Amino acid sequence: MEALGAKAGVPDGVALSVEDIAGCETWRFAVGVNGPLVVYFHGGGYVAGSPGSHRHLCGQLALAIGGVVLAPDYRLAPEHPFPAALEDAVALFEAIQRSHPGRTIALAGDSAGGGLAFACAQRLLSQGSRPGCIVGLSPWLSHVMVSPSFDQADTCDPCLSRSSLEWYSSLYRADAALENPGLSPLLAAHRDFPPMLVQVGAREVLRDDAINFAATLRGLGNVGECQVWPDMIHAWHLFWPWLKEGREAIDVAARFIAAHCTAG
Repeated sequence: MEALGAKAGVPDGVALSVEDIAGCETWRFAVGVNGPLVVYFHGGGYVAGSPGSHRHLCGQLALAIGGVVLAPDYRLAPEHPFPAALEDAVALFEAIQRSHPGRTIALAGDSAGGGLAFACAQRLLSQGSRPGCIVGLSPWLSHVMVSPSFDQADTCDPCLSRSSLEWYSSLYRADAALENPGLSPLLAAHRDFPPMLVQVGAREVLRDDAINFAATLRGLGNVGECQVWPDMIHAWHLFWPWLKEGREAIDVAARFIAAHCTAG
């Protein structure tokens, strides 16, 4: 993953800096200061990845929104199992919210980072805070893994399989129950949830959980949109420098963020 980010690099026109927020090293990808503000959690199964591995994706998202993307280097398993990543995510969001009073802040992430974004939102809602919107790119939404696509798409996606997810889960969740909402936000949908967009590939094992999550949220009266992209595999957004569907999906996500989050 790190090699992918290093090869693609940060897009031209994006200013990169690194800062400490709530004790977490955070990469800041900025295109001006007047656009939306997004907190982005990288994927990697809670055991790998970093802001560096996702520098090209975060940079492209910053370009697309014309704003700022903050990507924290949250703690990873197995050295730091659940709920370390969730604690880092919540603390970081609260610190950013304090330093930007009145600002509407979006949450986003891919794969495990997408699941972390939704788990973070649910924790924040229970504590009286509210993100402006949430975007999940191929999010991992449940560690229970019983939806049909875990079998139907298990051999279709070169990036992710049921067995790899089970391995990641065993390293991250420690003694927590699979149904714990901090691990499986799919199982703990809220009525008063921020607008959310999920993008998922038709050929990935996480497809059905994403569809079910959006349907559950809509059934509770929320704005919940799920886009199933034909022929796409897990987290195809990471390949945007070489894949037009990756660029197009990031642009769609950016328009959703811009529609729901006020600029600075």
